[in-house]
Amino acid sequence: MTSKSSRAKTAVNISFDGVESQLQNIIYRDVSKRMLKKKSLIVSMVSPAVQQLVSRQITNSSTVRSLTSGVLRDEFGLNSVDAEATTADIISELTSKISVVSSSASSLYALGFSIRMFPVTEELLKKITTGRYVTNKGRNVEWLEWLLTRGSEVVLPEYRLFKDAAGNTRSGGESIMIDTGSRKKGAFRVTPEYSGTPDDNFITRCIEEIHPQIIQIITSAVMGVMK
Repeated sequence: MTSKSSRAKTAVNISFDGVESQLQNIIYRDVSKRMLKKKSLIVSMVSPAVQQLVSRQITNSSTVRSLTSGVLRDEFGLNSVDAEATTADIISELTSKISVVSSSASSLYALGFSIRMFPVTEELLKKITTGRYVTNKGRNVEWLEWLLTRGSEVVLPEYRLFKDAAGNTRSGGESIMIDTGSRKKGAFRVTPEYSGTPDDNFITRCIEEIHPQIIQIITSAVMGVMK
C-alpha cells in the first residue's frame, strides 16, 4: 500500500514537472514577444540614463579632481580651463559612443541587453585635442596620452618634477617639470595612483565601478515597460 502510494506520488510529480516546464517555455515566449515589441522604448530609456551616469562618474572621479586642483594639475602643467575642457571632451566622446544593443537568446526565448562603450584608442586621443599642448620652448606635452596609456612607464627620462616653484608654473601651483639635462637625474612618470594603461585607466575604472547601477537601469527600464 505504501509502495503504491509512493509510486503514485512520483508519477504525479514527474508529470507536474513536465507541465511546469511547458508553462515556463510559454511564459518565456510571451515575455520575449512583449519585450521585442518594446525594445526600441527600452533602448530609448536606457541610453540617456547610462550616459548621464557615466558623465557624473567621470566628473566626480578622484582623477578629474586631481587634474583640476591636485597633483596631476601640477605634474602636467595644467590650468583649470585645460582640465575642465578636457574632461568635457572626454565625456562628450564617450557618451556619444555609448550604445545599447539588444540580442535574443533563443534557447530561453529571452531578450538580452548589453552596453557598448568606446574604448581608449589612438583615435580617441587624437580627437581630444585639449589633452595636449605645446610649451613655450616648443615641447609637446601629450599629458592625456601619458595618463591613459603609459602606466608606470617613464614618460620623460630627462625631466623631473621640481617643487617650490610657486609663481613660475603654468598651472599656478607650486611644482613644475624641469629639464635636468641628464636621463639619470630625471625619469618623470605619472603618479601611480592615477596612471593607467589602455585596458586599465581611470575611465575604465569609472565604468567598472558603476556596473551594478547600469544593470539596475536596464532592469528598471524593462520592468517599467512590461507592467
